[in-house]
Amino acid sequence: MNRPLLTVRFSSPEPDVLRVEAVHFAGSAKKEPRFPLRDGRCELRTEQSGEEIRITSGKMTAVIARSRFCVRYFYEGRLLTATADRPLAYVTAPWGQFMLEQFG
Repeated sequence: MNRPLLTVRFSSPEPDVLRVEAVHFAGSAKKEPRFPLRDGRCELRTEQSGEEIRITSGKMTAVIARSRFCVRYFYEGRLLTATADRPLAYVTAPWGQFMLEQFG
């Protein structure tokens, strides 16, 4: 495989908040440093229509385009931000490995 495999998970620790986690080849080894995250879990509402998937927690909604990975974030129906044209990247460099998310 010569292409990266990135897994993106959406969850909600509390109403009106969306948590987005991006993982490159998740394994069983625990990485350090680690710190505790608020682990409250709120129910997400999901809708799928045509080329979009909507994930909502309270007043916060992520709209995901299915044709090419693009996420737009809305609060009370107002656009807050969106991913750029090349939204998510995994980079291996001589000085380390990094993930990048660009918003436009």
